[in-house]
Amino acid sequence: MHPTTPDDVAGAPPLVDDVAARCLAYYDPASFAPDIRCPVLFNCGLIDPVSPPSCVFAVFNAVGSARKSIVALDGMGHDWCPEFARRAFRWLDEVLGLSGKGRSRP
Repeated sequence: MHPTTPDDVAGAPPLVDDVAARCLAYYDPASFAPDIRCPVLFNCGLIDPVSPPSCVFAVFNAVGSARKSIVALDGMGHDWCPEFARRAFRWLDEVLGLSGKGRSRP
């Protein structure tokens, strides 16, 4: 029996073996998250094979900002979503103080 590789997993990105790919294996966004102090909005597809929810929530929980929000979308993978776009525009209006100043919300 051979060991499992990312190529064996449906939807996984292709296995790349070069210097850059080996360096990226050591990069963990959660290591830098405590340095983030600005407001942040996360999007988490609950069936995302590229950015699994456990990893997204780990980074979200480590973010140092006092003002952070996460939108978890059931049935969503690693893709654009109109529901998140609507929520993101509303969040930006709120964070930037644009709400109630004659702008219409999507």
